Amino acid sequence: MNWFVAIPLPGPALATVCDGSSELRQECERTFRCKWTLACDYHVTVKFLGQCPDSVVDHMVPGIAEIAARTPPLHVLPAPFGFFPDANRPRVVYAGVLATDELVHVAREIDVSTSSAGIKRDPRPYCPHITIGRMIQSAARFPRAAGGIDGASKAQLHGFTLPGPLFEPFWATSLVLMRNTSAAERVAQPARYTVVRAFELKEV
Repeated sequence: MNWFVAIPLPGPALATVCDGSSELRQECERTFRCKWTLACDYHVTVKFLGQCPDSVVDHMVPGIAEIAARTPPLHVLPAPFGFFPDANRPRVVYAGVLATDELVHVAREIDVSTSSAGIKRDPRPYCPHITIGRMIQSAARFPRAAGGIDGASKAQLHGFTLPGPLFEPFWATSLVLMRNTSAAERVAQPARYTVVRAFELKEV
């Protein structure tokens, strides 16, 4: 199963993402079919770790804990919604998160720290986001998007207007180590992800 380090959303922020994404869902469903992320699974990914044996996870924990312990609370700010890999080939729709210097610094530190456990470093610029949904229908069957959306508070996609930022700013006070929920676990709970360990950020 896949593991990753993430920022959990506090209750008020979670509620605003749910409210803010409702219009986006309605508009997207006019054009393509999506599998929408459950509210309980919303998070800001800091570092995707991939499939890891327990021994590797255990090796990473002290480094993540040390970074969290010296990192003050992080101000998480909204950015425009977007698509991966891009608006012309949409496979994932997300609520954008502003890549502040503080957030980028923490992501870089986690990237370096986990590399000591054999996790591959990510050469790409850090793009914080909250995944809202994944496209089910093949992107090859979509009409081409009406233009790029990066940096716009509102954008046109397939002839309709979509909203800008989908949540209110919040202060993150912890990092979490998460993994995919196993098939056996999902019998008892719908969540796709399970928090295995929480790391409180430095108190100020």
